[in-house]
Amino acid sequence: MSKTLRDVTISASDSWPDRRQFNVRTRFLTTLFLDGLPKCLFPFGKIIISLEPATPKLEFEPMLNVLRLNMEFDFDKFLAKKKEKQTEMLFNILSLGLRISFVHFGADMQPLEVALGYVQERKFINQGYLKKKAESPDKKKYAKIFFRFTEESIELSFHIFQKPGQQSIREIFAATIPPHEVYFYPAIGEFVWSADGNITLFSRTRDKKIVQHAGI
Repeated sequence: MSKTLRDVTISASDSWPDRRQFNVRTRFLTTLFLDGLPKCLFPFGKIIISLEPATPKLEFEPMLNVLRLNMEFDFDKFLAKKKEKQTEMLFNILSLGLRISFVHFGADMQPLEVALGYVQERKFINQGYLKKKAESPDKKKYAKIFFRFTEESIELSFHIFQKPGQQSIREIFAATIPPHEVYFYPAIGEFVWSADGNITLFSRTRDKKIVQHAGI
């Protein structure tokens, strides 16, 4: 039974000493891929591409709504490259793993190719506006969140727009967030411009203020 593919991650082997840091670094690339992915039907809702220092053959591990694909990856070669080449290497393994998975399960390749092309067109730069908007208390302005997601950090800024011309009239730098603190898209929640002038981006569970700017 086909499901909507909603998440793709790249994960280092459990034996890799810097596994957590490596996994956080790759998230900017997979979120960019998901940004460009149209509705995509696949037998699983999530694909994990698990990178192993030595894997004798490609191996699929279906787990309820998650598919894990184990692939061989040369971590020493990866670390010896400059950052730009590391990103290309990650994109290549992402592309290969996803194409192998789609062919193996007979899924429609067209949405996959659209998303991979989107990543290449953006030149691996993951930035843009979140699909959230906060209206000012007087209804005359609204705020949007501009982000730049890199291997090391997530930079957020608030852009204030004037109605009805929709012209950006002000940019406010909001915060730089380490990616490990917020896995970004899955974690963000309500975006509010309150009567006291504060603009706040909450976590999905609303128990944490991801970023706030006071007195707009």
